[in-house]
Amino acid sequence: MFDRGISSRRGVLLPGDPTNQLTFGTKDTSTIISLMDDYDKEMFSYLVKLNTILGRDYIDLNQYESVLDYLQRTNIENEYDYLNSLLHPERCKGLKIPSPIPVPSCAFQLHNTVTLTTNANGNLCFLFNPFYLYDKNILNQSVFKLTPNSGVEQTGLFNYCTSLFVNQSANLDGFTPNVGGWVPVNIGQGIPNVYNQYRLVSASLVVRYIGRMDITSGVIGGAIIYDESIYPGGLMTYTTEDQDYSFYNRPPGLFKYSNFDLAMDSFYHQERNCIQGLREIYFPLDNTYEEYQKMASPSDVKNLNQVVVASDGTSSGLPSVPVFIDTKKGFQKMVYVLGAPPNSACFKVDIYCNFETLPNAEFLNYMPISLSPKTISPEVKKQSIAYVQKQPITDLTEKTKWFGSTSKGLLEGLKNIFKSGIPKKILIEAATTFLPYYKPALSLFNIFSSSLQGNTNKSFASENQTPQAAVENAEMMQNN
Repeated sequence: MFDRGISSRRGVLLPGDPTNQLTFGTKDTSTIISLMDDYDKEMFSYLVKLNTILGRDYIDLNQYESVLDYLQRTNIENEYDYLNSLLHPERCKGLKIPSPIPVPSCAFQLHNTVTLTTNANGNLCFLFNPFYLYDKNILNQSVFKLTPNSGVEQTGLFNYCTSLFVNQSANLDGFTPNVGGWVPVNIGQGIPNVYNQYRLVSASLVVRYIGRMDITSGVIGGAIIYDESIYPGGLMTYTTEDQDYSFYNRPPGLFKYSNFDLAMDSFYHQERNCIQGLREIYFPLDNTYEEYQKMASPSDVKNLNQVVVASDGTSSGLPSVPVFIDTKKGFQKMVYVLGAPPNSACFKVDIYCNFETLPNAEFLNYMPISLSPKTISPEVKKQSIAYVQKQPITDLTEKTKWFGSTSKGLLEGLKNIFKSGIPKKILIEAATTFLPYYKPALSLFNIFSSSLQGNTNKSFASENQTPQAAVENAEMMQNN
């Protein structure tokens, strides 16, 4: 379904190789048709229609406009754009989710990079929620209340918000649950206050080994975790008694993932040698994952009692602190490392998230909004997601397939077959062979031909010397 038969066709006709150029005098129509797939035949049928319309003395502009509109849209559309955006988020900037009723929207990509260091045993772990996106102005609003051990309610500020949490604790061994040391890492998912709503189109997480090659060791594992407990946090500060204090704000459900068995027990799980790296891609779980959601704002912050750990590692009891709990959950990416080079900054993490957004009304005149041109069928959309689900976790040595081309329409298939153009003889003969809308006219031609065999003036034969002439005459009779 997704390959479109390009590889098999190119096995016969290598682009740019003149030795494989078809010689139309030696190749019959059936040979040419055998080189076409259904997509090529669909495009071919519209070329025949266009040829028929333009070959008449009277040109129907409505018919011409209809065919021309299809050809123009075909060069923009591609059955594989959505599939490629899921498989290759890194390469597919600005793509949107195909929708039968699109709304004017913007699209952009967030790319963040962070380097992680292992502990003394060569271990580390991190989790990432790709859905989170917040208004950067949230950092400038002193509306968050917290109650430290002093019992005096203070006003706190977020220094940054994030949905990436890393554990590099010295006690992290991979088998002990509830090990502390989870730290939110700032990956800059805050954007200016120009958007009102957003949805995630595609995302990927790529982990590369960048350490020494002569002392490589250990394994790297990845899993996709479905859990309601992982929501965004960050670094907060508050002032009391003329002193500034800071603490990490993170979901309490993180702590159980210091036991790597939770990742190994997941349905989607892979483990490789560290040097092979790891790559995880996102796919929507159901239709709700394609719904727009509001940008995170102060109204999404709730106060919960939890342990506050200051940036210097000291604990501050169980005060009431603000946390984000009203964000999209249920698709966390987890990566763990066991036995890698100790105390080494040997892993580079690249995060790619493609978002589709709806601008705030006051910025509509300044934002490049547009309707998505993609109109793939719901069935193709489901098949694309099902394909991605087969292997959402790979190592970096495995090449993820690229389907079709986002810059070329269906004409590319015909250009590989008819490199020097389509001869009119082939156009007509091939059209009468497989185009459904020619068959009624040809049947009518055969009926008239057989009924007029006794006609002495040969008028019917002289007026219908070719199938194309028969089609045109049949259409004229039908219109009259």
